[in-house]
Amino acid sequence: MRASKPDWQQRIARERAEILFGLARGELERNPARSRRYVELARKIGTRYQVRFPTKMKEGFCKECDTLMVPGRTFTTRIDSKTKSVIIKCGNCNYSHRKRYK
Repeated sequence: MRASKPDWQQRIARERAEILFGLARGELERNPARSRRYVELARKIGTRYQVRFPTKMKEGFCKECDTLMVPGRTFTTRIDSKTKSVIIKCGNCNYSHRKRYK
């Protein structure tokens, strides 16, 4: 197993990723391409420095096209009562994933 990065590097990487997500939220209206680039950079920082994002941040973007997920604007939600799941579909690339509920 590979050694993880030092704590101070992971802390700085997490802070920078949070800053980039904030910038992505601000740029979504004016420049969606720049917003996607910010999310892409935040993900690269996270993988390079082995930073685990919180669940809220992890669910805040599309895993396929790096679009920031804003309810009613960049994704749609449907409830499938048969499989007891919520279907979340990206408005940019039509990628969809399911989250189960009880």
